[in-house]
Amino acid sequence: MPDGFLPGYNRRFAQPAREAGNDFRPLSRKLNWDRWFSLRYERVVGKDHVVSFRSRTIQLPPARVKKKPRIYLFAGHPAVAFRTFHGCVISTDS
Repeated sequence: MPDGFLPGYNRRFAQPAREAGNDFRPLSRKLNWDRWFSLRYERVVGKDHVVSFRSRTIQLPPARVKKKPRIYLFAGHPAVAFRTFHGCVISTDS
């Protein structure tokens, strides 16, 4: 961008704000930054509890529900992979 364009543009088109004040609000500390700033990929869990994500395969252990002796198997169910800037998080719910 040429050095003279922006100052001239601002002189021609700039307008003062109708109301003074700040519209920014503080964010909740409970906000999950990894979830907000991640890429979401949907996959289906294989029969052997493996989810393929790019060049990786991730083994999911069977989930045991508290207070019940039942084991949940995720084969055939959807899995959601969230890829963050520092790694990959797998979630079995949408």
